[in-house]
Amino acid sequence: MNFFIVTAALLLVVTGNTAAEGEEDSYNVVNYAGPKAFEIGTTAKFGCVFVENTTMEYSGSWQMLNSQQLAKVSERKSFVYTTAPGFIKDRFVLDGSEYETLQAGKLAATINDVRVGDDTEFSCIIEAGETSLGAKFSLDVYSKPEVYVYDQLTAFALNKEDVNGTITDIGEVTVASCTAVGVYPKPTSIKFLVNGDKSGSRSVEVPSDEWEETELEDGTLEISVDLNLSPTEKDHKRSYKCEVEMALDLGDDKMVKSKNSTSPLLITHPVEVVTLSISPKPVDMNKMVTFTCRSDGYPIENIRIIKRLSDGSTTLVGETETDNQAAKLIVTKKALKDMSATYTCLSDGQESKTEKLKVNWHDSVIKVTDINNDNKQVGSRVEFIEPRSIAYNCTQQGNPEPTIYWKDSKGKVISSGPSSAVLKWKNAMQEKSGRYTCSSSTGVSEIPIDLQIDQFCKPKIEKAVSQLEDGTLTLTVQCTTPRGAPICDIQLSTNVAINIEPEEENKNNVKIWSYKGIEPVGTEATFSCYAANRQGDYNVSIVVDDPEIVTFPLKSGGISPGVVVIIILLVTLVVIGIPYAYYRCCRKNDNSGHVKGNQLDSVEVEKLEAVEQEFETLPYEEYQLDHRLNNAKPMRTFSIKSPRSRTPDQPPPSSPLQQQQVVLCMNAAVTAKHTARRNTHIQFAAS
Repeated sequence: MNFFIVTAALLLVVTGNTAAEGEEDSYNVVNYAGPKAFEIGTTAKFGCVFVENTTMEYSGSWQMLNSQQLAKVSERKSFVYTTAPGFIKDRFVLDGSEYETLQAGKLAATINDVRVGDDTEFSCIIEAGETSLGAKFSLDVYSKPEVYVYDQLTAFALNKEDVNGTITDIGEVTVASCTAVGVYPKPTSIKFLVNGDKSGSRSVEVPSDEWEETELEDGTLEISVDLNLSPTEKDHKRSYKCEVEMALDLGDDKMVKSKNSTSPLLITHPVEVVTLSISPKPVDMNKMVTFTCRSDGYPIENIRIIKRLSDGSTTLVGETETDNQAAKLIVTKKALKDMSATYTCLSDGQESKTEKLKVNWHDSVIKVTDINNDNKQVGSRVEFIEPRSIAYNCTQQGNPEPTIYWKDSKGKVISSGPSSAVLKWKNAMQEKSGRYTCSSSTGVSEIPIDLQIDQFCKPKIEKAVSQLEDGTLTLTVQCTTPRGAPICDIQLSTNVAINIEPEEENKNNVKIWSYKGIEPVGTEATFSCYAANRQGDYNVSIVVDDPEIVTFPLKSGGISPGVVVIIILLVTLVVIGIPYAYYRCCRKNDNSGHVKGNQLDSVEVEKLEAVEQEFETLPYEEYQLDHRLNNAKPMRTFSIKSPRSRTPDQPPPSSPLQQQQVVLCMNAAVTAKHTARRNTHIQFAAS
């Protein structure tokens, strides 16, 4: 009673074959434990498991189909029956630890060198006292075959001609065969896969009734099948693999494929389609480019890849040998810039569509040339004198066309264009001087050009006289030059000494002298401006003769002309006025007692005639005005010379008083006579 309670408590359930039909109630607590299938030639380890009770003692036994005894496991002894079937008796092994394993809840067994025939029914029986429980199961064994395919027909035409010359379709032909050696059990299917198609969507399955089977000594099978086709042009160049599908569900090992494939079928047919491909496209210069031409005909006499030039001529790129079974031509070359062209492929009179190849290339450097100088290369620094026409062409050739830029010193683009850009001015002046840079969109090194436009230093000199309200005079002399390049050196100078030093102001191209509070000078002042740079030097002058600045002195002893005029007037008044007054006051009146009344007497008349005669005989020097501007030289003066020695026919000299009167009258007359002439000279000099 206790045994049945313990038996009812067994709960273990594992995957495996169920007990035989009709005995589920007796063996539902003992289950098979082990793999589902064993490959032929390997060792099979398997067993039965149950829920053990440590208070009970168990024994176990193994049986084959029809209750043939195989082995026994007990506390006293574990052994294989001598009456066991001979084909398995020596391979069924107990290792001596089976009893301990059994007490732990598992009856274990081992079959060495699994063979065909081991796939039979087995039973495991667990005994405790007078009660026994068990389970039945079948072992699966299999053999993975070696699969081979063989060519039967590789090249043929789609039609044939009989002895009478009649042309008919070739019909069904055997193009390949497949043999699976050592397969067990019999496969589910055998297929031919087109070009090794793994998906099986393009396959040809051979019906099982067309299989040729042979049993080998080890019980495995050798199966051969043929691939029979009614070929078309679509079968051209197709190859096949053979695939055997195993009967057992072995997971990934269920499908066994041949290691080799058949040769491609070569079906004779004319060329109809020719294709050309180029890769990569476009391609960078010096990289490898591949031309591939394919033709669908067989056999092919010739395949050629040619380059068509713009002038209509052609150049051969590559050519196949005669009867090219591959019907394909592959040419690999290093891309050069002259390979940018149109290509086509020719095969047995048929031509492919044209393909254009562009090779990307660019000159490694930028060039700058002078258009106005026979396109000679321009250096990094250019110097010339304004004005001048400039046309510098910056170029870089390449494919695709690069964009060329001219930039000024601030990075502003002033000219651009594809493959070239021109820096151009019709009459470039000095303000165009500076650094200009030519660059390319390809990123090659930039080219800087330092442009130096020089100018001549042609100065201009100006003067200005101004007067403040307080009467202070200011003389300003300014010398201006163009903005010469190099900068002009400016110098001012004058030929006279001026009472004050000038205030000097210097700018880039201007020098200014300012005489604030200048005093009048006694002569004209000449100011000179000298300007020079490496292109040459120039000198210009200006005369300062403004009446506010320049006053002209008299030439007599340094006395000014104004003082001389006053002296002359005074002398004239004394010399002429006094005698005239004397004449008027000294003549006799009616009541004075004189005989002649208002008339002079004879003595007075004689005196006056003597004075006139003496006046006419006196020598003198004319007044000469010195027009020279250098006051350092003394001026010549005039004077009345002493009377010459008296000649015999002249009367004797007068008395001292008379001589004094004569001299006074003479001086007054001479002075009056030449005053007008002198004033005329003064006015001419002042103008």
